[in-house]
Amino acid sequence: MRFTHSFILFVFTFIMYACNSTKETTQALAISEVYIAKDKEGQVGEKLAVVPATDNTFHCVVQLNKKEAGAKLVATLIAVEAEGGFENYEVRALEAITDSLSQQVVFPFSLARPWQKGTYKCDIQLNEKTTTTVNFSIQ
Repeated sequence: MRFTHSFILFVFTFIMYACNSTKETTQALAISEVYIAKDKEGQVGEKLAVVPATDNTFHCVVQLNKKEAGAKLVATLIAVEAEGGFENYEVRALEAITDSLSQQVVFPFSLARPWQKGTYKCDIQLNEKTTTTVNFSIQ
């Protein structure tokens, strides 16, 4: 009787693991979260809604729903309305190819001078389709 209970538990655990593994591999790659973060000595720091204009570097962080190699991500930084008459101005676009080691892609945006104060957005494309936009301001 003891053998039967152990065997049933083993089979149940194996089936549950197999179902979860299949779900993960068949699920389409998607963006689960995008946020702006402070730069902390070249690394991602705390999440920000407002970037200080004097922070020459900040990060747009893209969190994916799973690890998958070979997908193309593009982060396009746009000044929606910023000092100096910038309206819907594409500041910079950065590209990255995903790897099988991480579910996170980080896009560092930087200037050698302070940023123009105003409202900005970062449009994220996954495999050439715009999927997510994060809005923020620089003050």
